[in-house]
Amino acid sequence: MEYCNIMLVKVFRSLLFILTLLSTSFSYAQDLGNSPYSQVALGDILSPAYSHQAGMGGTGISYSLPFLMNNINPALLARNRRTILDVGVVGQLKAIEQGNASQNDFGASVGHIGLAFPIAPKISGAIGINPFSSVSYENNFRQRVTNTTFGGLPTGEYYADILFRGRGGLTSAFVGFGWDLLGKKNFRPDTLDHRLAVGVKAHYVFGSLIDENITQLLVNSNEFPLEIAFFQRTTFSDITFEPGLAYTYRLGKNTRLHLGAVYSIGKDLSAKRFVSVDQRSNDALIPGRQDTIQDNESGKVTMPSRLGLGISFEKIDPRSAISQWVVSADFNLQDWADFQDFEANTDSLDKNMSMAFGIQYIPDFASVRRGFWRRTAYRVGFNYTQSPLIFEGQRIDDMSVSAGFSVPFGKSSTLLNFSMAAGQRGTLENNLVREKYIKFYLGVTINDTWFIKRKYD
Repeated sequence: MEYCNIMLVKVFRSLLFILTLLSTSFSYAQDLGNSPYSQVALGDILSPAYSHQAGMGGTGISYSLPFLMNNINPALLARNRRTILDVGVVGQLKAIEQGNASQNDFGASVGHIGLAFPIAPKISGAIGINPFSSVSYENNFRQRVTNTTFGGLPTGEYYADILFRGRGGLTSAFVGFGWDLLGKKNFRPDTLDHRLAVGVKAHYVFGSLIDENITQLLVNSNEFPLEIAFFQRTTFSDITFEPGLAYTYRLGKNTRLHLGAVYSIGKDLSAKRFVSVDQRSNDALIPGRQDTIQDNESGKVTMPSRLGLGISFEKIDPRSAISQWVVSADFNLQDWADFQDFEANTDSLDKNMSMAFGIQYIPDFASVRRGFWRRTAYRVGFNYTQSPLIFEGQRIDDMSVSAGFSVPFGKSSTLLNFSMAAGQRGTLENNLVREKYIKFYLGVTINDTWFIKRKYD
């Protein structure tokens, strides 16, 4: 009974810790600074990769370490035989350019919170929350108003200062399970010639996307007290499913080939939209008065399906039975051409294709000599994403390189994960926007053994 009480206290403390972070950090979706391309569709779709996976280019469909949580392929949760708590934050420094104009921006947010735990000898589960998409942009420009007569207003040249801005995003709270189909109870995975796991993850997708358009009238370049404000808030709440598959084949005594697949099932997300249009004026010369038009409606927003495939080749360290080095590659495909927003097709959207490549190296995980660097996991990676965005006939692509490491705290199973990715999205051609960025990922992974009664105290 005493042991059960201790376990319940551990569970309660961890869940309380997670809920506290959720309430303070996920009230709004991830905001990493101004991103002009996030005003299309559902915003910037964010990678599910955790801090340690980001260092390998975001790969993780086919490969995972047993003491780190995999948030990309639910089938690989079956590799976790201990309770794992993983918390991470992300920051981004960005330089935005268009023509001769430029802007520097910085943003940071909680990146993810995840808890994985064994349920049965060959089944593990996980719960967690992470941002799914982000909307954060602010653009303004001045446009001349022609062939327009405003009765009772001064004569002259009329201009309009137009401001577009958006904020918000979607968040995914998930429950996942992974099941190792091969092997017997208390089996040794390193002795199997074949290993097959299946998994599924259920996402509760929620959040709001807010778009505003404010137009201020100017006469002869002087501000005039006439303003038109358009406001739109779309709120989402629905459930999606993501099954996964992972297969391992032992090529030699210490070499493994890993294959993986994950499929995000397409869904028409339930949404509610509120729209208002305000005409604001505080001057007697302006005909009419302040007016507001509001509208509420319910509808569906299409979430296209996504297919991910992965392959990796691993060399095992025979002393620790832990990976010494691994080479991994992922491919993802998602077609946004049929994306619909409340039954309206969105133009300039095409297929979203990404290719990622990563390498991981651990010098000597079983080392007993002083110095943490021998047990540290070092990573490098590359990612190329052909985004679904097309402007002025130009496709908006994203390319980045990454590096990172996981440092163990002494001989414990707690790790500090750090990754950094530097890349570029967009182009300056056809007066488009180019974003150069550096992303920083920092996470902590805590391993513990729960629900197993100690033989000795």
